[in-house]
Amino acid sequence: MRHVKTALGLAAAICLLGALAAPALAHEFVATKTGKTPSEATPFKTKAVMEEGQFQTFVLAKRTIKCEKAVGKDVKVGETEGATGGIVESPTKHLQVHLTMSKCGYYPQPTKLEHFPAALKGGININFDVNGSGEFEGLSEGEELEYGVKAELLKTAAEVKIGTLKFCTFVIPEQTIPARAKLKPEEEFATVSYSNEAVPVEPTPTKLKLFPDGFQHKLVISYDLKPFKFKYGEETQCAEDEEKQEFGNGILQGELKDEVIGGNLEFK
Repeated sequence: MRHVKTALGLAAAICLLGALAAPALAHEFVATKTGKTPSEATPFKTKAVMEEGQFQTFVLAKRTIKCEKAVGKDVKVGETEGATGGIVESPTKHLQVHLTMSKCGYYPQPTKLEHFPAALKGGININFDVNGSGEFEGLSEGEELEYGVKAELLKTAAEVKIGTLKFCTFVIPEQTIPARAKLKPEEEFATVSYSNEAVPVEPTPTKLKLFPDGFQHKLVISYDLKPFKFKYGEETQCAEDEEKQEFGNGILQGELKDEVIGGNLEFK
């Protein structure tokens, strides 16, 4: 009997350890539209906006760049003519956003309003993961550059420019943030957080047909993407007084409100 009890105790301990070691990622993104199901043929279109008065903020080396406007659209999927993006399955573990920014400026003193013109050239594709990490995706036309002591070739994900011509250019490559999320995707991270917001709709027959409960459910994405690697562009003048050309301490902070057009998007 002692052997039986010992065996049962051991089995219980193993089960407990297994439960503790199991991934905690029970979360998912859920997209719904009344009477419809997303697919590759009929993806759910999304849009993301930034609230007025907020900023998208890059911190690159010694420089802070803030953008007053940001709009997120679907990432185009596929290279064929007419290819579109959007949510093709629900639930899903990933949300892809093509983020464009405007009214950007370089703030020599981040606490003051004085700034010089800056721009995020062509926008940036961000893949938000349900585990709380983010990924900068390489652009299809992005140039491949070497990074690190191993000269790893990485496709360019974005370029941030200060001023005109070649005064100051930062190149951001494709990468997962934090880097550990690429090796341990089953873990949870605090780089990106999600919350749900129920927005009342007009009580018209058309709106209530789309949103029977009287609310459109939207997803608020808050992110503090750091640290990420970047380097100065070739021949950029702002690198002349720097001891090095490549860095691993980049930061992108911001918040977006994402929605399925004509439907709901929630974190569960």
